[in-house]
Amino acid sequence: MPSGASQGEKSVAPRGEDKDETGGNPDGRVEPCGDDDAMIAVEMMVSKLEEGADKVTAATFAYTSTAFPMLTGTLVTIAGFVPVGFAASSAGEYCFTLFAVVAIALTASWFVAVLFTPLTGVFILPDKLKGHSQQNQPA
Repeated sequence: MPSGASQGEKSVAPRGEDKDETGGNPDGRVEPCGDDDAMIAVEMMVSKLEEGADKVTAATFAYTSTAFPMLTGTLVTIAGFVPVGFAASSAGEYCFTLFAVVAIALTASWFVAVLFTPLTGVFILPDKLKGHSQQNQPA
């Protein structure tokens, strides 16, 4: 038992220590967050290319499997700024611009991640990629 926890308390790992070396959680989930959306889309495309899929199939998979979770994360983050943006006070009047900038930036980031990133990946990524397990094997 950790030294700081008593008998009835659960021990909670400090922020970030429950992630594995790839940045995902130990159970394989990846938690998208705003500006990470495009990186997740590219990683989804690369993983499909490593499995042998063509670029269009990989881009389609990246869109269909990540667009809604990314949109959900974007909207939840924007919703966190709603009280700041619409506060009925003089501070709220000044903070509305913070809300507007965050909402516009995150929405634009989502559009880039789900529309432009897969399209750009079709033109930039190579046709075939070796998987991680194939890279260390002798030829």
